[in-house]
Amino acid sequence: MMLQRFPILLKENECKLLIKYDGEREKNKYTVKLLYNDLKRGSLGKDTDNPFAELKDVFKNDVSFSDNGISDEFFNTVNKLLENVRTKLGDASIISVIMEGNKENIMYTLHIQTETYTKHCTTKNIQELFEIY
Repeated sequence: MMLQRFPILLKENECKLLIKYDGEREKNKYTVKLLYNDLKRGSLGKDTDNPFAELKDVFKNDVSFSDNGISDEFFNTVNKLLENVRTKLGDASIISVIMEGNKENIMYTLHIQTETYTKHCTTKNIQELFEIY
């Protein structure tokens, strides 16, 4: 199952994935970045209106991920989480999903900000983020 395998790839490659929705922007409302812990490697990604097409391009450009068949299941799960939060809080919200693996655990972080509401949640299971929102 790719949802289980993908975070392990992040951990093995010492990087984290950031997907951010910023409803206050007029265009390129999403930021998609693969951020490496090794600053020499930098990051891959950019601001876009099509986050999952950009995400697939990012993975194609990193050999560590391109051979591992990142599946639509992964993209659909993250997209569902973003859409659920946007539906509940409105399009003006700023939503960030960060996935990262460290030496002990694989962690998922969801940060939400609106004019009147701020919430930050970190968990070891992406499904728990669905239960919170």
